[in-house]
Parts: sequence; C-alpha cells; structure tokens
Amino acid sequence: MRISALRLKHLPPFEDVMMEFPKKSDASIGEVQIITGQNGTGKTRLLCAMASILGNPKNLQIRIADTPNVEFGAVVEFFEKTYLVWGLDGLCGTIERGNTTQQFQQFDPKKPQLHLGTQFRLIRQVSKSSNQPSSALAFRGTAKVNDAKVEAMKPIPIGDFANNLDFEANDQSTFILQAMTNLKMAAAMEFLSKPDGETNPKSRSIQITSRLEGAVSKVSGRTFSFEVVPHPELRIRVRWGGVQMSFGALPDGLRSIIGWLVACASRMAVEFPENESPLDIPVVLLVDEPETHLHPAWQQRLIPAAQILLPNSQIFVVTHSPFIISSVNSGFVHVLSEQEGKISVSEPMECSKGDTWVDAVEDALGLKTWYDPETEAMLADFRKLRQDVLSENGDIGTLQSLAGEISSRSESLSQMMGREMYQLRQIIEGTTARR
Repeated sequence: MRISALRLKHLPPFEDVMMEFPKKSDASIGEVQIITGQNGTGKTRLLCAMASILGNPKNLQIRIADTPNVEFGAVVEFFEKTYLVWGLDGLCGTIERGNTTQQFQQFDPKKPQLHLGTQFRLIRQVSKSSNQPSSALAFRGTAKVNDAKVEAMKPIPIGDFANNLDFEANDQSTFILQAMTNLKMAAAMEFLSKPDGETNPKSRSIQITSRLEGAVSKVSGRTFSFEVVPHPELRIRVRWGGVQMSFGALPDGLRSIIGWLVACASRMAVEFPENESPLDIPVVLLVDEPETHLHPAWQQRLIPAAQILLPNSQIFVVTHSPFIISSVNSGFVHVLSEQEGKISVSEPMECSKGDTWVDAVEDALGLKTWYDPETEAMLADFRKLRQDVLSENGDIGTLQSLAGEISSRSESLSQMMGREMYQLRQIIEGTTARR
C-alpha cells in the first residue's frame, strides 16, 4: 500500500491543495516524505486526514467538528490497483493507472466519475488474509514507554487496526512490553532448538529482535537490547551501554524512540504472526514530530535507521527539525507556507546527499536569521547605517559605536564586525584616493 497523492478541499487551513508524493529511487530502504512549515500551516491536520483515509477519522473529526463542507481524498496504490479514496466515510473506487492525477484533480464527489461505494477500511481488513499484506500506523514523538507487568508468552489480541491510526492513543506500554517479552522468549527458544553446528540461526523472532535492537543501538550510539528477567518475578528490562535498566530509568529520548519505533515493529510482528519477515511488509507510517525529546545527534540518525528497519515502508514525517530534514539522503521534502491567509505547498524537493542542517534551515524552513531577535535588530540597524555612510549620508562615528556594541555580544560577532569595518575603511580610502 502506498499513498501517491493527497487532496484537501475546504479543510481549514487548506482551501484546495493537492500534493503528489514521488516514488523512492532506492528500493533497499523505506520511502520518506517530509512535511514541514511554520506553525498554523496544517501539517498535523494533513497527517490526520491521511489517518482518516486509511481507516480512522477520529483525530480529524475532533479538529473539524464545526467545519462544514469538508472534502479530502487520496490516490492509494493497493492490490496492484489504484484507488481513489474520498471523504470521512472512506468511500473508494478503482481508477485506471496513467491518468490518476488528472482524474483526481477533476474529481467531484457530487458528480462522481467512477463508481464509489466500497469502504476502504474493509479492503484494508481483507489485505491481512491476502498474499499482499500491508499495514498503516500513526505515532507522535511524544509517545513514551513505561514499566508494565508482563507474562510469559501471553497472547496479544490484534485488535481493530483503526486503533493503530490514533495519534492520541493511550499509553501503549503494556502492549509494547508484552510484545517484546514474547519475541525475546520465542527467540531464546528458537536459539535453543537450532540444529547442531548452526551458530547464527535466522529464525523469525531472532531476526525481528536483532534488527530492532540494531536500529535503536544505531540511533542512541550505544549497544541496546531487551532482556527478560525471570526472577523474582517475570519482567522485561533494557540493557543499554552494558547497563541493565528499567524503562522508567531510561532517558526520555530513548523512551520516546521505544514508544513509536519499537511500537511500530512490535505491532507489525503481532499483526502478521504467520509472516516470517513482518518488518518487510509494506506499511504506511505517519509520524508527528519524532524529534521530541531527542538530542540533535539522535535526530540525525533516527529516520535513516527507520528506513533500514522498514525497507518497504512509506514514512510521512511532520517535523520542524533541520537535523531530521538534513539527515534524509533518499526522500522528498514538502514545505507548507502561508501568504495572505492561504496555504500553499511547494513542489516536492528531492533530498540531496551532503546537505547540512544549515541548508535545511534556509531552504526547507525558510529561516534566514542566525541570532536572537535583539541581535538581528542591531545587525539590521548596522547594515542600514553602513549603507548611509557609504552614500555619505551617515556618521561613521555612530557606526563605529554600534559596531563596538555588537562586537561585545560574542566572539563570532566581534570577528564579523572587525571584517565589516575593515572592508568599509578599504572602500572609503579607495574612494578618497580616486578623488
């Protein structure tokens, strides 16, 4: 399953916006679509619209309860067909490939150009028993795992898939810890039952846990693993950097990574118990501000690790972080902006290898300032007064005084003012000599 286009019509703050999501170029890692922009441009609401299309309208309905005439839809590639999914009820119909964009732009639900009537959520349920399984999950970076009671190999009900698309879901600690307990115990049993002479078995539970623990280790910069402790009572703990810790004792950043990245992998393992490689199943992953609680170094490693962990995923990331944006070498950035009360969306910008977080600040986030607001105001005054001096309408003594005041604020500003005043004197002396 893959979302190839999204249209939001009369859904505040969007009047009529269409977004297209180009396909990934690297088949070995997950596809990433980064959505960024200033506050109030509708980034989270956009994710909620996607969650509604995929089967859970709850979060969106809360945000548009008093808004009439809302329309939205998506083009979804599914079952080797292309579907147009439209509206809060998840109605959908099949459309022909090759002409989807044009049909989508012209589509009017009041005058349907294709047969609508099949609930998309029912198609999603059918996919679980098909030869083309897929999933869809939604998380916030604020999710955090806590200590919870677990039991030995306790069955976990799969539940309604719509719950997996609820950004406001209650604490999922019990599910995550029980799922990881079951996986670690199954991995231990698989290892003990390995054929004689086999040193590195590739059984289902061992593969899942090793890939997941490897991803968290990569992000956190320390060796990470889950451990089941049998005495005095069964419980699950974390070994991080060689130290065994309870979940409550972990840094909030690590708890938040477990709260969504580990939760994603464990849900895939539970949802597809008969599949030998559930982490390779196509999944649409909606993630809202994953940078919460994370140091910039962890932010830079987070999404690339998720791309490797879930190679057939389509990950939509809403973020304000230049470290998240610049970390993605294979993906696309979509910038939402507001002008005169109207929201527009940039053309997809392909991520480039070698981009710095400074590039992301300027190009994707549109932030041209570097200093605090007070310093920026002083620099603006300096530039204006410098121009006045060059045009012989300003006093150089006043400019020198302001340069000294700015220089006293930091070493970098002192060096900047030194260069600026040196260049100014060179220009003035050159002009005087020519006269």
